[in-house]
This record gives sequence, structure tokens and C-alpha cells, in this order.
Amino acid sequence: MTAYKLGVGDKLGTFKTQRENNKVKVTQIHLERKKRKGKAKQRMKALGWWLMLVGSLRLASVWFGFFNIWALRLAVFSKTTMTEVHGRTFGVWTLLTCTLCFLCAFNLENKPLYLATFLSFIFAFGHFLTEYLVYQTMAIANLTTVGIFAGTSIIWMLLQWNAHQPIHPKHS
Repeated sequence: MTAYKLGVGDKLGTFKTQRENNKVKVTQIHLERKKRKGKAKQRMKALGWWLMLVGSLRLASVWFGFFNIWALRLAVFSKTTMTEVHGRTFGVWTLLTCTLCFLCAFNLENKPLYLATFLSFIFAFGHFLTEYLVYQTMAIANLTTVGIFAGTSIIWMLLQWNAHQPIHPKHS
């Protein structure tokens, strides 16, 4: 802002040129947008809460994969034998999908992350469906539990596919 002296004995006054006024307006518009964006991020959407729940439940599977292989066997792969290596591999894979859930929950507007999380549910459900139908290593009750969480997530994410994209006002 440029300050001009009004005259000898006058108080110091400030006058903004037209260019400075435009800068102030642009800055105010920019701050308003940031403020709106901040408020939108503060309120987590229901889908975000769901993904946090699913991610938290997946953390339990990670624990079983690393530290309690027999619980994992009973809860998921009840019709086969599992080694500790299988459990740890399952744990690492599940930790990756858990991380995707948490990241997506806080960044629903991030399209590539949203797609990766969505695909993780497709892949997981496909994997467990194959384990049940082809390899017969799972009981139907275990598949049902996986199906409820993966199926609900797949459908919900499809229904909300473009709902979290930022709105860009038209420039005039």
C-alpha cells in the first residue's frame, strides 16, 4: 500500500491506487476460498468415517497376521493350513490396504487415491471370492463377513464417485 502525504500540517492519509485495490480484492477472494476449503476439510463425510472404521478393522487383521496366525486362520482361512510367512504376507498386504483407507478418508477429493482405495476393495473381494469358490480355503461365514465390508465399500464409493470433487466457479 502506498502512503501519500496530503499536505503540510495535514494528517498522514493513505490512498490506494486502482491497481492496489485490485490486489486487495484478489487477496480477499483467495482468502475466502481457502477459508471455505478449510471448513470443507474440517467436516469428515460419512464415507470418510466408514473408511476409518474399515481401516481400523483391517488393523486387527494386520495384528493377527503378524502376531496371532491361528486367529487369522480361524477368522479367515479356516479350511487350510497357514504358515507364519503366509500370515506376515497377509499382514503386510492388509496394512497397505488399511493405509489406503485412512488416506482416502481424509482426502476424498483426491481422485487417484480414491480410485486406488476403490480398487483395493475390488481386489480384496475378488481374492476372497476366489479363495472360496476355486481354492475352497474359506468358509461361507468368513466370506460373508468380508463381503459385507468390501461390498458396502464398493457400492458406497461408486455412488459417491464424483460427489467429493471441489466446485470451481466460472470466471467472468
